[in-house]
Amino acid sequence: MALLAEGAISDRLSGVLDTFFLSQIPDDTCSPDEFNLRLEQLFQDTLQGHSGGTIDKKTVDLAYAIADTIETLSESLLELDFSDERIADRYKHTFSDVVDRQKTIIPSFPSTSCNKFSAATYIEPAYRWLVDNLHNPYPSREVRHKICRDTNTANKDLDNWFTNARRRIGWNTLLKSFDSDRDRLVEAATACFGEEKNQYDPIAIAFSDM
Repeated sequence: MALLAEGAISDRLSGVLDTFFLSQIPDDTCSPDEFNLRLEQLFQDTLQGHSGGTIDKKTVDLAYAIADTIETLSESLLELDFSDERIADRYKHTFSDVVDRQKTIIPSFPSTSCNKFSAATYIEPAYRWLVDNLHNPYPSREVRHKICRDTNTANKDLDNWFTNARRRIGWNTLLKSFDSDRDRLVEAATACFGEEKNQYDPIAIAFSDM
């Protein structure tokens, strides 16, 4: 079997994440199973090329970095429930129950802020907005001002919450994989998640990794 040139491997690697997002769309030309087969073949070709001396270590490192990113993203997708029916069934309880669950899965808040967290009324609308905007988790100035105004919250507290939320759902890792090209990542994520028109849908999702 002939070894593939480094340029051909690099071109295939550069399109992996875009193809991954597209494979999550029902009825798309590339199904998740087909994507997995292509990905496995790509990494086999990469390792073979490296062993044969046609691909340098930098390209191999890129392949491993992309593999790690896809693993992280896949785990996040598995943890999130995208079925409206299942979401509605799971979140019939009041939002206070959701907040109580969140307290048990958010260990990284400093102990000095525990009392502040229990009274953080901005969490509910912030969660609601984030769930409806996973494809572009950057609230506009108008959205931030509305949440702060409605909940009597300081701008910096809300901004810090969204910054931490993006990191915890793996957005920052994905952004690095897209060479910090935010527009391209948003475009790919929009194709995967879709774009909700209602930014304040009453359903709030508890992220297990936030």
